[in-house]
Amino acid sequence: GKHINVAVANQRFWLRLCAALGTDGLANASEFAENKDRVKNRSSLVNALGKEFKKKSVAEWIEILERHGIPCGPINDLSDVFSDPQVLERNMLLEVQHPTAGTIKQTGIPIKFSSTPGAIDMPPPTLGQHTTEVLLELGYSRSEVEKLREDEII
Repeated sequence: GKHINVAVANQRFWLRLCAALGTDGLANASEFAENKDRVKNRSSLVNALGKEFKKKSVAEWIEILERHGIPCGPINDLSDVFSDPQVLERNMLLEVQHPTAGTIKQTGIPIKFSSTPGAIDMPPPTLGQHTTEVLLELGYSRSEVEKLREDEII
């Protein structure tokens, strides 16, 4: 049920992939000999590679492919991302109290500075929470904003 991203952008990586998969037949097949051939016969190539990749887990393939020097990585769903040890260690998943939604989860600040660390100190705004402030900054008068509200434009 999981997927993997494999970057085989040139002939050298293609041959490494075939070696990693143990598929000399693919490496020597005329329909896959060069990149133009692999593009032309993409459908049958995807089918052949799919059969091979189904034989092991994503984690097993990543270990094998990395050992062969092939750029690769898992394609994570949100539960994978937010349970990743590095994401958790870097405080990239935070719980914040929201005035209408209760406790919500949101992403943390990705850039970490030692001298000036950032922090999430308020939840995302509610719908229209800052409308008045924005319109005042744009040059509307307070009475114009009230009129827009009375006319149900905002």
